[in-house]
Amino acid sequence: MTHRFLKKISLTIIGLIITISGLNTFVFQDLTKADEPAKNNIVLTVSPAKLRLDLEADKKSDGSFKVINSGKSGFKIKIEAKPYSVLSQNYDKYDTVTEKSYNQISRWINFKQDQYYLEPNETKVIDFKVNVPKDIPDGGQYAIISVTALPEEKVGQKANLRFLSQINLLVYAKTNGQTKESGQLEKIVAPIIQSGSKINIDTFVKNDGNTDFDNNSSIIIKDLFGNTKFKHNSVYTILPNTTRKISFDPNQKAPALGLFKLEITNTFLGKKHNHKQYLLFLNPLMVVLIIVALLSLGVGSVYIIKKKKS
Repeated sequence: MTHRFLKKISLTIIGLIITISGLNTFVFQDLTKADEPAKNNIVLTVSPAKLRLDLEADKKSDGSFKVINSGKSGFKIKIEAKPYSVLSQNYDKYDTVTEKSYNQISRWINFKQDQYYLEPNETKVIDFKVNVPKDIPDGGQYAIISVTALPEEKVGQKANLRFLSQINLLVYAKTNGQTKESGQLEKIVAPIIQSGSKINIDTFVKNDGNTDFDNNSSIIIKDLFGNTKFKHNSVYTILPNTTRKISFDPNQKAPALGLFKLEITNTFLGKKHNHKQYLLFLNPLMVVLIIVALLSLGVGSVYIIKKKKS
């Protein structure tokens, strides 16, 4: 009797988890929406956000991009090219000072002029030339073009701020030298038991070549009935001689309770890397409730056994 009782309760708990999994709904927040206009009326953007160039030794190459002032005030902008290298696996920290073999292009970029004035709601096309020297390193070249909105200096008065706003444009270039494209999926870290308020999934992709490549990352989360609860595709550029950590959307909240199927596909350099596993979400509060329920179940079972014996 007791064994049947415990089995029935266990099946009830499992059934509850599966049912809640089916009822849970992931709500994906669109992170591509533009921010609200700044209070100081400085709304500075560039288009595109990333430039790709093909370079040949001892030849000149042309490039251009747009700078847009969507605000209500006019301002002066300063444009300069800087070397670019990442300092963290998250690619959220970077160095724009140290020169290396793969960011020399910052010295090759020349603008017709480095300062312009933008009227309100004006879009200006910025042209530049890349003067490629005879001897250039093999592989990719990387730089940042920085566009800075400068404060107005009144006569006899210096501006209090160094700059009002700044935005960066990434430049990815490939040379006609020897190119080595090589990369590997190092690991995927996705704990089966997810007990936090956020979903903890990290993918690590290594580039051991001398030029960048794009990784198309796809994440699908399904309930045990096969219904898709979350789906997202993103493209991440992996720079040479780096390992990039691709984390799950930090703004996506985890469900309180449920068992789900996880499918991750990373596609780069013509190969697909598939990963499948289960995820059990247990909110800390839900864990406490389950422990209390199990303790109550144990006490109840002992009580039933003692009552039967008496």
